[in-house]
Parts: sequence; structure tokens; C-alpha cells
Amino acid sequence: MSHKENKIHSTQLKPFSFYRCQIPEYMPDVALHWHPEIEINLLIKGEGQYQVGDTRINAKKGDIIIITPNLLHSVYSDTSLESYTFVGSMDFLGSAFYDKASVSYIRPIINGAKFFSPLITENDMYYEEIYECVKKLFETGNQKEKFYELMLKSELYRLIYLLYKYGKIEVQNESFRHLEKIKIALQYIQENYQEDIKVSELADLCHFSKAYFMNFFKKNVGIPCIEYVMQFRLKKAGEELKNTDMSVSEIAFNCGFRNLSNFNRQFKEYFGIVPKDFRNNKI
Repeated sequence: MSHKENKIHSTQLKPFSFYRCQIPEYMPDVALHWHPEIEINLLIKGEGQYQVGDTRINAKKGDIIIITPNLLHSVYSDTSLESYTFVGSMDFLGSAFYDKASVSYIRPIINGAKFFSPLITENDMYYEEIYECVKKLFETGNQKEKFYELMLKSELYRLIYLLYKYGKIEVQNESFRHLEKIKIALQYIQENYQEDIKVSELADLCHFSKAYFMNFFKKNVGIPCIEYVMQFRLKKAGEELKNTDMSVSEIAFNCGFRNLSNFNRQFKEYFGIVPKDFRNNKI
């Protein structure tokens, strides 16, 4: 499991991908991750919470969530949540050319100097205008008519224009820049989850005091650090249950648990099912 998403969403010849995404009811979340592409979500069913950078968002059907390139994000839902999702490289907009549009408006988003204010709801006075643009983007990507790539580029430019026009693109602040330190802590957890991990060690890596780090981590990840480490280990255990023949006890100890009964209890609390039934697809 990597916090930088391994899935390839864009290439030089096809710098974008369209998805219909679903979080089934038995899955508690989409793990915290990031990718270098812009992500645009139009929610079509259910409701849930998005953690986007240090912002926690309550989202429902009809909402639009726009995620800045390289920004950590995750999704939590107690119900089945579905969305139309576009993930694409902003280089698709010709940002390698240094004209005014690129230098002033596109490159600052790519390099992290500016970021999207992520939530657009039906209560916003500009919602219909942005919704029609996003709707056209997805229709164009799904229909794939001849020359559709030109229309996609046009709609993306129009969307970014509207986001600037209505103040939905902001200048990065100090708190936003500190988010890079969260990636350092997450990388350490990813590489050392099988061992004992102390909050003080993570705080030292980020050059924060322990108290400041704990508050900073919860604000930006959405849950306390200790709980995040627990969930990371449980997700790794779930992967090993599905993909290996190791016994439940071997998997528990391999994923950093030192007590089998505690592992079983935590696993059932998180997934809503015991490890044996999880392995046997009884979900």
C-alpha cells in the first residue's frame, strides 16, 4: 500500500481517465493517498466525508469535489457512495508552453503555489454554471466522439476559468505547505508498520513537538495518529488475508499486532466481520 497512488491515470498519449467509482457499504473508507493529477468528482449517490488536505468535507449527491494535484485525500462513508470521477494531468492543457495563461493560472496549480477550494454544492450561487461544465466534461469523455479530446481540453479550461472567476482557487498558505511533512510521517508508517511506532518518533521526523504533531496529524488526516496506524495495519492484514495462504495469527504478527485476540477484535470492529469470513468472501 503506497500513499502515492500506483495506479496510472495519465500517459503522454492519453493524459486522463474517467471512472464510475463506488464505495460499497462494507468498505469503511478509501485510504489516504495522493497523485500528480487533478481529480474531479461528481457525486451521484449516497453521502460521505472527504478529507482533502486539512479540510474535512461532508458531501452528498449532487456535490462536486475538486482535488488539487499532489494533495492528500481520502473518503469515508457509512453508506454506498458513488461518483463520476475524472483524473487527468494538467499538462494536457498545454502548460509546458510559457504563455500568460500557463504562467499565471495553470503552472501555479501544478507546482502547489495555488490550490482548489474543493467543495461546490447546490447552495452556491455559481453551482449551475460549474455543474453544466462538469456534466459536459463527463459526457464528452464517455461518448468519445471524433475530436473529443479538443472538447475535453476546452471544458477543462472553462472549468478552471470559472473556478478562478468565483474565487475557488486560492493562494497556498503556511498550513498548506506543512502538508508535505505529513507525507514524511505517512511514508515512515508505510515502511515500519510491522514494528512498534511511537508518536514521538513521527513528531521528530517532522520537526514538531509531540503535542503539536498530534493535533496537526488529526487535523490533516482526519483521525488521530495512533488510530491511523491501527487502520493501516488492518488494511495490510486484509490484503494478506486475500492474497496469501498465511494463517490468521501469522498475518496478525506480520502486520504489527502482538496479541491475536486484540487483532481479531480490532479487525471485526473495523471491517464488521471476523478475519476468517473476510478471507472467505463472506461480505
